[in-house]
Amino acid sequence: MHHVEQLRKELDTIISHDEGSSKSKKKNQSDTPDDKRSKKIDAALSQVMYCLQPAVRSGIAVFNLNSDNNLSETIFRCICKCKK
Repeated sequence: MHHVEQLRKELDTIISHDEGSSKSKKKNQSDTPDDKRSKKIDAALSQVMYCLQPAVRSGIAVFNLNSDNNLSETIFRCICKCKK
């Protein structure tokens, strides 16, 4: 469970930063800002946990923009791998 709490903390940082830089904010009278952020964190955590399942994560490719690899070729290889 330590990993889940670490993910939750990181997602909270990302979502807080995103909310702080958001220009248009809609007010929802039924939720406090903390409740709304907590719901966003829970939804994001659920999505991350889904993607970390072995059957799903095998289809995830990570590309480093600072590498010398060609992005187009990497995308093409990933598409070919998914077709197999």
